[in-house]
Amino acid sequence: MQHKKRAMKHQYFGDKRDLFKYDLILHLSKELNLKNAYFISMLTKNDKSKQGNEINYKNSIGSNNFGLIKFLKNKRDNKKEKRNANLISEYYKLQDVKIKFCVKEQIDYFSNKNRLDYFDSISKEIKNVKGILFFDPDNGLEVLNNKEKHIKYIELKKIYNEIDKSSVIVIYQHRQRFSKENNWEEYLKDKTFELEILFDNEAYFIAEDEIAFFIIAKHSGLNNKIKNSLIEYQNLYKKLFLKV
Repeated sequence: MQHKKRAMKHQYFGDKRDLFKYDLILHLSKELNLKNAYFISMLTKNDKSKQGNEINYKNSIGSNNFGLIKFLKNKRDNKKEKRNANLISEYYKLQDVKIKFCVKEQIDYFSNKNRLDYFDSISKEIKNVKGILFFDPDNGLEVLNNKEKHIKYIELKKIYNEIDKSSVIVIYQHRQRFSKENNWEEYLKDKTFELEILFDNEAYFIAEDEIAFFIIAKHSGLNNKIKNSLIEYQNLYKKLFLKV
Protein backbone atom coordinates (compact mmCIF):
# COMPACT_ATOMS: atom_id res chain seq x y z
CA MET A 1 0.00 0.00 0.00
CA GLN A 2 1.28 3.46 -0.84
CA HIS A 3 0.03 6.64 0.76
CA LYS A 4 0.37 10.18 -0.48
CA LYS A 5 3.43 11.95 0.82
CA ARG A 6 2.81 15.08 2.78
CA ALA A 7 5.70 17.32 3.72
CA MET A 8 5.17 19.96 6.35
CA LYS A 9 4.26 22.96 4.15
CA HIS A 10 2.23 26.11 4.75
CA GLN A 11 -0.04 25.15 1.83
CA TYR A 12 -1.29 22.09 3.73
CA PHE A 13 -2.45 24.07 6.74
CA GLY A 14 -5.87 23.03 7.96
CA ASP A 15 -6.32 19.72 6.14
CA LYS A 16 -7.78 16.68 7.90
CA ARG A 17 -4.36 15.48 9.08
CA ASP A 18 -3.81 18.84 10.73
CA LEU A 19 -7.13 18.39 12.50
CA PHE A 20 -5.86 15.16 14.07
CA LYS A 21 -2.47 16.67 14.86
CA TYR A 22 -3.67 19.88 16.48
CA ASP A 23 -6.48 18.18 18.40
CA LEU A 24 -4.21 15.48 19.81
CA ILE A 25 -1.52 17.92 20.94
CA LEU A 26 -4.15 20.13 22.54
CA HIS A 27 -5.60 17.08 24.32
CA LEU A 28 -2.17 16.07 25.64
CA SER A 29 -1.39 19.64 26.72
CA LYS A 30 -4.52 19.79 28.84
CA GLU A 31 -4.32 16.27 30.25
CA LEU A 32 -0.64 16.59 31.17
CA ASN A 33 -1.03 20.17 32.34
CA LEU A 34 1.66 21.40 29.96
CA LYS A 35 0.57 24.86 28.83
CA ASN A 36 3.47 25.44 26.44
CA ALA A 37 3.94 23.65 23.12
CA TYR A 38 7.10 23.99 21.05
CA PHE A 39 6.64 23.18 17.36
CA ILE A 40 9.72 21.99 15.47
CA SER A 41 8.16 22.05 12.04
CA MET A 42 10.96 20.98 9.66
CA LEU A 43 9.06 23.16 7.18
CA THR A 44 9.66 22.79 3.42
CA LYS A 45 8.74 25.21 0.64
CA ASN A 46 5.33 25.23 -1.04
CA ASP A 47 4.97 23.49 -4.39
CA LYS A 48 2.35 23.26 -7.15
CA SER A 49 0.80 20.02 -5.96
CA LYS A 50 -2.78 19.88 -4.75
CA GLN A 51 -1.91 17.88 -1.66
CA GLY A 52 -3.31 19.35 1.51
CA ASN A 53 -6.79 19.82 0.03
CA GLU A 54 -8.30 16.90 1.95
CA ILE A 55 -10.68 18.85 4.17
CA ASN A 56 -13.54 16.40 4.63
CA TYR A 57 -13.43 16.56 8.42
CA LYS A 58 -16.45 14.29 8.88
CA ASN A 59 -15.43 11.05 10.61
CA SER A 60 -11.82 12.28 10.76
CA ILE A 61 -9.80 12.11 13.95
CA GLY A 62 -10.52 15.36 15.78
CA SER A 63 -14.01 15.71 14.34
CA ASN A 64 -15.50 16.11 17.82
CA ASN A 65 -13.60 19.37 18.25
CA PHE A 66 -16.10 21.68 16.59
CA GLY A 67 -14.27 24.82 17.69
CA LEU A 68 -11.06 23.71 16.02
CA ILE A 69 -12.90 22.71 12.83
CA LYS A 70 -14.58 26.11 12.65
CA PHE A 71 -11.23 27.84 13.14
CA LEU A 72 -9.47 25.81 10.43
CA LYS A 73 -12.32 26.32 7.96
CA ASN A 74 -12.35 30.07 8.56
CA LYS A 75 -8.61 30.31 7.97
CA ARG A 76 -8.72 28.22 4.80
CA ASP A 77 -11.71 30.15 3.42
CA ASN A 78 -10.13 33.55 4.09
CA LYS A 79 -8.83 34.56 0.65
CA LYS A 80 -7.10 37.64 2.06
CA GLU A 81 -4.89 35.59 4.36
CA LYS A 82 -2.28 33.18 3.04
CA ARG A 83 -2.22 29.70 4.52
CA ASN A 84 0.39 29.62 7.23
CA ALA A 85 0.94 26.87 9.79
CA ASN A 86 1.82 29.48 12.41
CA LEU A 87 -1.82 30.63 12.45
CA ILE A 88 -2.75 27.70 14.70
CA SER A 89 -1.21 29.62 17.62
CA GLU A 90 -4.31 31.88 17.57
CA TYR A 91 -6.60 28.96 18.37
CA TYR A 92 -4.29 27.48 20.99
CA LYS A 93 -4.14 30.85 22.74
CA LEU A 94 -7.91 30.71 23.12
CA GLN A 95 -7.44 27.33 24.79
CA ASP A 96 -4.84 28.72 27.21
CA VAL A 97 -1.95 26.94 25.49
CA LYS A 98 0.98 28.94 24.15
CA ILE A 99 2.77 27.80 20.99
CA LYS A 100 6.36 28.64 20.20
CA PHE A 101 7.61 27.88 16.68
CA CYS A 102 11.25 26.91 17.05
CA VAL A 103 12.55 28.09 13.70
CA LYS A 104 14.95 30.94 13.06
CA GLU A 105 14.27 33.27 10.15
CA GLN A 106 17.60 32.61 8.48
CA ILE A 107 16.85 28.86 8.32
CA ASP A 108 13.09 29.04 8.00
CA TYR A 109 12.91 26.14 5.54
CA PHE A 110 14.38 22.79 6.40
CA SER A 111 16.78 20.86 4.16
CA ASN A 112 19.60 18.35 4.50
CA LYS A 113 22.09 21.15 3.87
CA ASN A 114 21.05 23.18 6.88
CA ARG A 115 19.93 20.46 9.27
CA LEU A 116 23.01 20.74 11.50
CA ASP A 117 22.55 24.50 11.94
CA TYR A 118 18.81 24.00 12.29
CA PHE A 119 19.05 21.64 15.25
CA ASP A 120 21.99 23.45 16.81
CA SER A 121 19.87 26.60 16.85
CA ILE A 122 16.84 24.81 18.28
CA SER A 123 18.80 23.03 21.01
CA LYS A 124 19.93 26.41 22.34
CA GLU A 125 16.47 27.92 22.02
CA ILE A 126 14.68 25.20 24.00
CA LYS A 127 17.25 24.75 26.77
CA ASN A 128 15.43 23.90 30.01
CA VAL A 129 11.96 24.57 28.54
CA LYS A 130 8.97 22.78 30.00
CA GLY A 131 6.15 21.67 27.73
CA ILE A 132 5.30 19.50 24.74
CA LEU A 133 7.90 19.44 21.98
CA PHE A 134 6.31 18.45 18.69
CA PHE A 135 8.53 17.28 15.81
CA ASP A 136 6.82 17.47 12.42
CA PRO A 137 9.01 15.88 9.71
CA ASP A 138 7.62 14.90 6.32
CA ASN A 139 7.85 11.12 6.72
CA GLY A 140 8.88 10.58 10.32
CA LEU A 141 11.67 8.73 12.09
CA GLU A 142 14.96 7.94 10.42
CA VAL A 143 15.39 5.12 7.93
CA LEU A 144 18.41 3.56 6.25
CA ASN A 145 18.68 6.31 3.61
CA ASN A 146 17.76 9.49 5.46
CA LYS A 147 16.60 12.57 3.61
CA GLU A 148 15.13 15.89 4.72
CA LYS A 149 11.87 13.98 5.13
CA HIS A 150 13.15 12.20 8.23
CA ILE A 151 14.37 13.16 11.67
CA LYS A 152 17.43 11.35 12.93
CA TYR A 153 17.62 9.76 16.35
CA ILE A 154 20.75 11.74 17.15
CA GLU A 155 18.77 14.96 16.52
CA LEU A 156 15.97 13.86 18.81
CA LYS A 157 18.47 12.97 21.51
CA LYS A 158 20.17 16.36 21.17
CA ILE A 159 16.89 18.17 21.88
CA TYR A 160 15.83 15.68 24.55
CA ASN A 161 19.00 16.33 26.53
CA GLU A 162 18.27 20.06 26.72
CA ILE A 163 14.65 20.11 27.87
CA ASP A 164 13.21 20.15 31.38
CA LYS A 165 12.47 16.77 32.98
CA SER A 166 8.74 17.57 32.97
CA SER A 167 8.60 17.82 29.18
CA VAL A 168 7.12 15.39 26.66
CA ILE A 169 8.19 14.74 23.07
CA VAL A 170 5.67 14.02 20.30
CA ILE A 171 6.79 12.93 16.80
CA TYR A 172 4.75 12.80 13.59
CA GLN A 173 5.02 9.60 11.51
CA HIS A 174 3.57 9.16 8.02
CA ARG A 175 2.75 5.75 6.61
CA GLN A 176 4.98 4.61 3.78
CA ARG A 177 4.90 1.72 1.35
CA PHE A 178 5.20 -1.66 3.02
CA SER A 179 5.96 -5.11 1.66
CA LYS A 180 3.67 -8.08 2.19
CA GLU A 181 5.91 -9.25 5.02
CA ASN A 182 5.33 -6.09 7.05
CA ASN A 183 2.37 -4.11 8.32
CA TRP A 184 1.76 -0.64 9.69
CA GLU A 185 1.20 -1.67 13.30
CA GLU A 186 4.29 -3.86 13.42
CA TYR A 187 6.33 -1.03 11.90
CA LEU A 188 5.14 1.33 14.63
CA LYS A 189 5.92 -1.21 17.34
CA ASP A 190 9.46 -1.62 15.98
CA LYS A 191 10.02 2.14 15.94
CA THR A 192 8.62 2.45 19.44
CA PHE A 193 11.10 -0.15 20.64
CA GLU A 194 13.96 1.81 19.04
CA LEU A 195 12.80 4.96 20.83
CA GLU A 196 12.68 3.13 24.16
CA ILE A 197 16.29 2.07 23.72
CA LEU A 198 17.31 5.60 22.71
CA PHE A 199 15.64 7.35 25.65
CA ASP A 200 15.75 4.55 28.24
CA ASN A 201 12.07 5.07 28.99
CA GLU A 202 8.71 3.80 27.81
CA ALA A 203 7.48 5.10 24.46
CA TYR A 204 3.98 5.03 23.04
CA PHE A 205 2.19 5.52 19.75
CA ILE A 206 -1.32 6.39 18.69
CA ALA A 207 -2.32 5.90 15.06
CA GLU A 208 -4.91 5.61 12.33
CA ASP A 209 -4.50 4.17 8.85
CA GLU A 210 -2.25 6.92 7.43
CA ILE A 211 -0.47 8.75 10.23
CA ALA A 212 0.79 8.10 13.74
CA PHE A 213 2.34 9.96 16.63
CA PHE A 214 5.03 8.71 18.99
CA ILE A 215 5.01 10.05 22.54
CA ILE A 216 7.91 9.93 25.02
CA ALA A 217 8.25 11.63 28.40
CA LYS A 218 11.64 12.69 29.67
CA HIS A 219 10.74 11.51 33.17
CA SER A 220 9.05 8.17 33.83
CA GLY A 221 6.82 9.82 36.41
CA LEU A 222 4.63 11.08 33.56
CA ASN A 223 4.14 7.69 31.94
CA ASN A 224 0.86 6.78 33.64
CA LYS A 225 -0.63 10.16 32.78
CA ILE A 226 0.37 9.70 29.14
CA LYS A 227 -1.14 6.21 29.01
CA ASN A 228 -4.40 7.39 30.51
CA SER A 229 -4.64 10.40 28.21
CA LEU A 230 -4.06 8.25 25.10
CA ILE A 231 -6.66 5.70 26.19
CA GLU A 232 -9.11 8.53 26.82
CA TYR A 233 -8.42 9.93 23.35
CA GLN A 234 -8.90 6.51 21.75
CA ASN A 235 -12.27 6.27 23.44
CA LEU A 236 -13.33 9.37 21.50
CA TYR A 237 -12.23 7.92 18.15
CA LYS A 238 -12.68 4.15 17.99
CA LYS A 239 -10.72 3.61 14.78
CA LEU A 240 -7.50 4.64 16.51
CA PHE A 241 -5.11 1.97 17.71
CA LEU A 242 -2.27 2.48 20.14
CA LYS A 243 0.53 1.00 22.16
CA VAL A 244 0.52 1.87 25.86
